[in-house]
Amino acid sequence: MSAIAIQVMSPAGLAPTYQAATASDNVPGATTDERLFIHALNTNAATATITINPVSPTTIKSPGVGTIAVPAISVVIPATTGNKMIGPIPAAYIDATGNITLLNTGTITNLTLAAIRAPAQSA
Repeated sequence: MSAIAIQVMSPAGLAPTYQAATASDNVPGATTDERLFIHALNTNAATATITINPVSPTTIKSPGVGTIAVPAISVVIPATTGNKMIGPIPAAYIDATGNITLLNTGTITNLTLAAIRAPAQSA
C-alpha cells in the first residue's frame, strides 16, 4: 500500500504530480467536505478498475424503502489513453482517521494516480 498525498488546486491552477498505482493505495488526510477527487491516467493496453468501498455508514435508511446498502464506487479506467476524474468523494468513503483506501484491479502497470482537492469557495 502506498500513500497518495493530497494536492490542493488554486485559482492559478495546478500541475498535479502523479504516482504509480499499487494494488491498494491510501489517501491520508481526507476531509468530509466533498472537495476531494482522484485523477487516474492509464497508458496500458488493458483497462484498470479503481474501487472505493464505503466505510461508515455502510447502509442508510430511506423512508418508504427501508435500509439500503451504500454502494462501492467502482470506475473502469479505459486502456491506452484512459483519463478519469473520480469524485467528489463523499464522507461515507472516508474512515475515522481521514483515510480513503483505493483498491486497484486489472492491469495496474502504467496506471498513475493523483489526489486533488478543490479549494473552498470564496465568500
